Amino acid sequence: MTTNSDIEYILITTLTVLFFVLPVVLTLNRLKHKMTFSLTKIRLLFNYSLIPQLGLGLLLYLTFLVFGGNLFGNLTKTNWFELISIATLWFYIIGVFYYIPSVVVLNLIVGLINLIRKNKKPAGNNVYKK
Repeated sequence: MTTNSDIEYILITTLTVLFFVLPVVLTLNRLKHKMTFSLTKIRLLFNYSLIPQLGLGLLLYLTFLVFGGNLFGNLTKTNWFELISIATLWFYIIGVFYYIPSVVVLNLIVGLINLIRKNKKPAGNNVYKK
């Protein structure tokens, strides 16, 4: 892409968002009978959707490993291949530096909340007998 137009950036951004949102929507559709909107269930949704996202990232990596070589040299010179490869690169960068750390922080927060709730004593049991 020697000259990037606005429509190319819109396509790249749309593809990148679809790479993240599609596994979450599919996981939500699969778990909708169990899904309530609590922090614990939202954490499980993102944990379960992380597995297909990692699979998608591996599939995209293997695809560009095969098609990026000299075997399909004419294919890599097309504009659509370049758009998808840039969207894949954005998917990796956002996933590694933003999405995965956010899921880890969400897991830590929910774990700390559950630990505090478990260790918290009910009120009214601190009565001292004389």
